[in-house]
Amino acid sequence: MEFNQQRPDQPLEPPLPEGLPHQMPPGQPDRRGLAITGMVLGIVSCVAWLFALCGVVVAIPGLILSILGLKSSARGMALAGVVTSSIGLVLSIGNMILGVILALSGESIFD
Repeated sequence: MEFNQQRPDQPLEPPLPEGLPHQMPPGQPDRRGLAITGMVLGIVSCVAWLFALCGVVVAIPGLILSILGLKSSARGMALAGVVTSSIGLVLSIGNMILGVILALSGESIFD
C-alpha cells in the first residue's frame, strides 16, 4: 500500500477549501454567539467608560464572553472583543480613580 493511498473501507472526504472557517467537532456547540456578543459589549465599553460605573458593568461581561468565545469558529471576533473590553475596562477604572482623586482633593474641573 502506498503512503497517500486511502483504504477501501474508509469513505472519501474531500479536503476543506482554504478560507472557510473550520467546523467544530460533532457534539460540541459552536460558541459563535458568545464571540459576537463579547465583541459588541467590548465596542460599547469603549464608549461607556465615560460613565465610570457603566463602563465597568459593560466591559466585564464583554471580557468574559469574549474569552469563552475564543474556542469558537469566530475566533477573530472574540479576540476583538477581548481587546476592546480590556481597553474599555482600563479606561473605566482610570476614570473612576480620577473621579475619586478629584472628589477627595476638592478640585473641580469646572472652575
